Amino acid sequence: SRYYMNFLKRDLRALPKSDRSIYPSFQGKPILQLNHQFDDQKVFDSGTNRGVGIRMRGYINFPEAGQYEMQALSNDGFILYLSDKIAINDPEQHSDRFSNVAHVDIKNPGWYETVAEYFQRKGTAALKLRWKTPGSSDFVPLPPSAYGHRP
Repeated sequence: SRYYMNFLKRDLRALPKSDRSIYPSFQGKPILQLNHQFDDQKVFDSGTNRGVGIRMRGYINFPEAGQYEMQALSNDGFILYLSDKIAINDPEQHSDRFSNVAHVDIKNPGWYETVAEYFQRKGTAALKLRWKTPGSSDFVPLPPSAYGHRP
């Protein structure tokens, strides 16, 4: 996870694409699951509850082939890339709300490269990633076993 501090923009698309930026940044610990309601607490490892942008690089394990649906609850913006393609795109400042539903067709089960970008401008914060697995009718949070990262 890379944290960008003093990020008070109203749109996640302004998050720098590199580690070098006008925003002070630092490498944080791996985030092991996206299922958080922060209220006014510190956002992950950032040390603050406002003005933080985060780029998380890792993997999601799709354990079986088939059609998955994915959706995020976020406050503020969130973008999820799966294998370099945007799956969830809800980049603007907003209160708690659900994103678009991404339809993901998995032909080969296994680990897929993922980049998740998130920002919290000010106020309360939330970030929850949910999915419907093949054959399921309900959205549930991705379990910790679905997330992976390189040490």
